Amino acid sequence: MSKKHYLLLLCLASLFYSCKRELAGSNASGKNNKLAIQEFEFDYLRGKAKVNYLEENERQNAKANIRMKKDSVIWIQFSGVGGIEGGRVLITKDSLTMIDRINKEFHTYSYQELADKYKFDINYHMIESMIIGNMPFVLEKKDKVSRQSDFFLVKQKSSIHSIENYISRSSQRLEKVSIEQEATRNTLNLLYKDFNPVNKVPFPFSSSATLKYNDKNRTLFTEINLAFSKAEIPEKPLKFPFNIPQKYARR
Repeated sequence: MSKKHYLLLLCLASLFYSCKRELAGSNASGKNNKLAIQEFEFDYLRGKAKVNYLEENERQNAKANIRMKKDSVIWIQFSGVGGIEGGRVLITKDSLTMIDRINKEFHTYSYQELADKYKFDINYHMIESMIIGNMPFVLEKKDKVSRQSDFFLVKQKSSIHSIENYISRSSQRLEKVSIEQEATRNTLNLLYKDFNPVNKVPFPFSSSATLKYNDKNRTLFTEINLAFSKAEIPEKPLKFPFNIPQKYARR
């Protein structure tokens, strides 16, 4: 799997654990008229997933081990056929570093470099929220909420994004997010499904992320699908082994 695929795999993902957060004073009415969102809360988290990557006519598959420390670090180990490790990724609030075992090299990117590369602004909080299945942007009282037949629609505005969040009325879980970058009209769509209880909370064992962006007068699509086979909150703190061999070249 190429270095390009690793970056896209980790930047577009989804999942994990929860508590409720409420928004009072919305314009929702009737049954379940008060928006209550179940969000995953954790100190440490780990999971295993199969990942499918699709871009134009190119498709790649990999297995991923994921470890996280809330608001601090995301660690991902990728493996291919036969369980052979292809690379590791370490994401912090400042940067993203990838070890490419196949080509014996490593890469470090700032979030601005990622934004320039993929024509979409992203930060650590957005990546963490996507992986754990929480709302990528903090819920505020100014956000517009409407009650539909089966879900709540929460519309938000950031300095550069327009966001639509679809919250299931029955499970109170986030099921869909549409993010548009207003200056470029590039979009990121997230879907969560196959909810099963983890620690008595609905957990999305399947998810997808689709990035649509314009580059050099072309419209490009990249899609990531994840199927989790395991997700748990460990009793003890996790380790995040990430050593770059001296012989590996920086690219």
